[in-house]
Amino acid sequence: MKRFLNMFMAIIMCVMMISSIPIYAEQINWYDDSSIFWDASYYEIVDLGFKPVTVTFNVELDNEYRSLTPHVIRIDGDTLYSGFTTIEGAKLPRVKGPFKPGYTFIGWRDLDDDEEKIWNHDMDKITKDTNFVAVFKKGSTFYKVKFDSNGGTPIKDVTIEANDSINKPIDPTKEGYRFTGWHRDSACTQPWDFVNDVVEANITLYAGWIDPYAMAMPTTSTVLVDGMPREFEAYNIKGNNYFKLRDLAQAVNNTVRNFEVTWDGINNAINLLSNTPYTPVGGELAKGDGQPKTAVLSTSAIYKDGKEIYPTAYNINGNNYFKLRDIAEAFGIGVTWDGVTNTIGINTTEPNKEVVVAEGPKEEIVAGGSESKAEDSEAGKIDEAGIEEPAVETEEPAIEDDYDKNLFMLYFTHKNKGVQIDLTDTKESIYQKLGTPTEIYQSGNNEIWLYDNGHGDFTEICLYNDKVEIINTVSELWKYRSIFPAGSSVDNIDLVKDAGGYDLMDSVGIKRFENEDFVGYVYNSYVGVDYGSRGKLTFYIDNNLKTLIGFTIEKPSKYLNFSFESFTDKELGKLVFYYTNAYRSRLNKKPLIWSEDLYQAAYNHTKDMFDRDFFGHDSPTEKFWDRVTRELGRGYKSEVLYQAKNVFNPIRALAGWMKSSPGHREATLSDTYQYGGTSLMGTKADLRCTQLYFTPLD
Repeated sequence: MKRFLNMFMAIIMCVMMISSIPIYAEQINWYDDSSIFWDASYYEIVDLGFKPVTVTFNVELDNEYRSLTPHVIRIDGDTLYSGFTTIEGAKLPRVKGPFKPGYTFIGWRDLDDDEEKIWNHDMDKITKDTNFVAVFKKGSTFYKVKFDSNGGTPIKDVTIEANDSINKPIDPTKEGYRFTGWHRDSACTQPWDFVNDVVEANITLYAGWIDPYAMAMPTTSTVLVDGMPREFEAYNIKGNNYFKLRDLAQAVNNTVRNFEVTWDGINNAINLLSNTPYTPVGGELAKGDGQPKTAVLSTSAIYKDGKEIYPTAYNINGNNYFKLRDIAEAFGIGVTWDGVTNTIGINTTEPNKEVVVAEGPKEEIVAGGSESKAEDSEAGKIDEAGIEEPAVETEEPAIEDDYDKNLFMLYFTHKNKGVQIDLTDTKESIYQKLGTPTEIYQSGNNEIWLYDNGHGDFTEICLYNDKVEIINTVSELWKYRSIFPAGSSVDNIDLVKDAGGYDLMDSVGIKRFENEDFVGYVYNSYVGVDYGSRGKLTFYIDNNLKTLIGFTIEKPSKYLNFSFESFTDKELGKLVFYYTNAYRSRLNKKPLIWSEDLYQAAYNHTKDMFDRDFFGHDSPTEKFWDRVTRELGRGYKSEVLYQAKNVFNPIRALAGWMKSSPGHREATLSDTYQYGGTSLMGTKADLRCTQLYFTPLD
């Protein structure tokens, strides 16, 4: 009977017509969660190398048969959907629950689960085709929603029934700022979706604001279109080149990359149509006056072939300006940059090919660049004790304020926000894109901005003189070059490898173990990609799971002024601790609690290793167990150590502990420990780190 029911529900979930709306269904839109494949079909998921599973949502009727009726979660035209296809191991997204008079919806349960436990959206993962049934409790529940306008005009609080959405209030106003929406967090990094988000507890929503004005400096670069010079009125805004949209459309008109631009004044929308001749309106490709201008963030919606896209756009004197890279990627237009001649090339015959000629004649980067072989590489290795000793690089002193902002950079794009961050960003632009950081460390001209949502999404922005020089992230919300995020398969590195364009790529293989048994070779814990004058990319790898822990992009050594060495051992230790907790959260492990006592014990041991020149858990005069018991008392305890030479970045400690050797990894991800504390000290020539885990018995 159950098998028949499952087959029956699987058929119903695919397509239902409007006439079959279930009793308790509400017509809502889909909650777009990053952990599922939205708009991906069964076969597309198979083609991507994942195992597809189907999910349905149902309501149990109050009749003698306890019949199930589908619960609609998405409406597309005349078609209703009560389920979706996702990948095995995905988390269940939060969809708006059904309404039942006199009851409160409290969650979903798996129809096949004999224990009938409520599904945990944060912890449980979908491992099979699953039919979910709504669970209710008797009586209605109401929650208060407060609106914090952050200095804007006040908005009245409201009371909402549990699992219901909020009616969007009138937008607040604040002199000199533009309202960017309501957010779950005070840092304004998690937008509230008034269509799909539901109230599950008392909550405060925070108003986000942005300064819409920016200085636009005329671009001095020569621009070639298919090898021919063309005049453009282009501007550099916050380190990026912005071109007039209609100029670009005119420049590529009558080519295979042409596109039309139309304006919808009623809906305040810009419409872009691929493979369509452009219709000039007059004034295209006119030379500017060479004077700085004030740029204002555009408020227009932007559609490409009927689908809304979210590039950053500014309005200057009534014209819309877009990043050249955004338009090039949208329409498959090739772009090149020659730093020697200060020339931008726009190529309509070789799409999506970036060629960068670097600052000096000895540095030339072209697509399909060389790759180091495993047997020839001198890239860094980590031994079983967690010591990292990469090849020593000869570096010239960093050159300040000489980093060419026109170079096409390595970058990350945010899955939910649609913003892009890269090495041309400044403190101001990062604030506008990401909002207020959760924590800031500062030492002289060096500054570290931390963004942490407490649920595994942790990103570190390193600035020197208010300019971004290093970005570290273990967040699954950031995609490298819009291709793949942290947490994805290590096989995605081959996409970067095959694309070329680098000077050197470290592809050293190391041994992989499962339950201490050797099972083969995988990529190293660190895979470095050197793009010459464009910067450096590093992948951090969990060899056991064969997934990406996170990324670093940084300026090339010649232009890198930022230094971790100027920060305190506690600040650096907290960075390692935050990375550890972020990764634990991603793997559904309870986060550790920072302990000042454990930090002090970690500091004592790290300093002792330097003072007496040793590296190990046992000091020359005291065993680890005796030392930690003396300092912290009785309890469950463990310790992981990290040492590096000629490289200094706290994120690398976590990657070192996650490598194939089981000891450090098991301790770092263990559920046994409740508290943690970390100290990292030293210089680039020799740094050492101690991280302690502890659960008291007394």
